[in-house]
Amino acid sequence: MGQTGAIERILLVAEDVSFRQSLAEQIMAHLGIETVGVSRVPDAKALFEEQKFDLILADITFPEVDGGDVYKLMRFGSLQIPAIIFVETDADIETALSLGFGPEQCATKPFRLGLLLARISSLANEQDLMEHSVMTIGQYSFQPENKCLVHDATGTEIRLTEKETSILETLYLFEDQVVSRNVLLDKVWGYKGNVATHTLATHIYRLRQKIESVPSQSEILITGQGGYKLRR
Repeated sequence: MGQTGAIERILLVAEDVSFRQSLAEQIMAHLGIETVGVSRVPDAKALFEEQKFDLILADITFPEVDGGDVYKLMRFGSLQIPAIIFVETDADIETALSLGFGPEQCATKPFRLGLLLARISSLANEQDLMEHSVMTIGQYSFQPENKCLVHDATGTEIRLTEKETSILETLYLFEDQVVSRNVLLDKVWGYKGNVATHTLATHIYRLRQKIESVPSQSEILITGQGGYKLRR
């Protein structure tokens, strides 16, 4: 495969040398994109002062790579550089979201290489895609920018609140993974101590009333261990 879009060079920040080398080789083999690897964020910053990069990949599961420093690196000088960060646990995800990363920027280890490569390929247009595309959820077309779901067969429009829209967007971005209640609370409501899990449960209940054929037997918005997921 040839070089992908506007992404010409990737900076990979990861403590594990073998992981850096292996991933760089796979990205070059499949996407034709050069990947430069470093072990620490200060090293990455030094490279940014001299070279141009179009994407940051960072593994924050190691103590040497601080997520907050990676977030600052994304906004180095006047630049706005996209990033994908590698996480392992719900705690990693919660940390990432609290720092300002979106769920679409988190790749859970162990990740499937094909999915990561596809995400890199589409990253340049991903934000526009999220704002203007129509996403399929069950028998509905989900339109986040219009805060609504449209039934594919009948054309019936279901209006959504801002919070309901954010919940569906977050679940959609995590694909078929269960998203923990804490992650949803952080992403949709932010770090607000007065927001309890029953608030989330109330919104999930109202969403099910809107989108499920039989709300008590959920087929789209599924309860998983410690959270929820979408069955598309």
